[in-house]
Amino acid sequence: AKGQLISTLPGGKRRGINRVSWPMRLPPPKLPPANSLVIGSQFTFFGPRVPPGTYSVKLIQRDTTYTSEVRIVPDPRSQHSDADRAAQHETVMALYRMLGRLTYVADTVKSLEDAAQQRAEAPPKKDKLRRQLGSLAATLESFRATLVATSEGGWLSGEEQLREKMAKVYGSVNGYDGRPTQTQIDQTKVLGDQLKDGAYSVRLYF
Repeated sequence: AKGQLISTLPGGKRRGINRVSWPMRLPPPKLPPANSLVIGSQFTFFGPRVPPGTYSVKLIQRDTTYTSEVRIVPDPRSQHSDADRAAQHETVMALYRMLGRLTYVADTVKSLEDAAQQRAEAPPKKDKLRRQLGSLAATLESFRATLVATSEGGWLSGEEQLREKMAKVYGSVNGYDGRPTQTQIDQTKVLGDQLKDGAYSVRLYF
């Protein structure tokens, strides 16, 4: 309805009828790399379900475009009200955007850390500058360890940082079409505040 591109799917190239399946979901959320697996719902690795409404479909074949529409309606067997589904969509989309923002912050911290380490090891190796850069790299690594699990134990360690906590809540909300619990809503706000603090800390390092 807003004219925004939701998904692009590759069509078949075989002669004759080809079938393309749209899961009616956004692309999977972005997760920063870490030394642990996210233990929780399988829906952690699926994008949010698109809301009911009318969607435009374009089939593009070389210079020719065919346009049609599909209408998505709630499952008639569902007991959830429109308000419940709207609350679920609002919450899951907030978590979806937060995971994308977290990935950007964690990647930025890692890039800064790697750059500082490389500069510290590059000639000429002035002792004072090398110590300063080494200290900056260590500080950045300590900060990154508050964003994602970094312990050497891997997924067996059970370590949970902001990435793991956020992904677990996202998976739980994403796997249920009804209204999120008040605990899930409160957790979303708390995790969002922690993410804002982390993003502010990155700006300080710049």
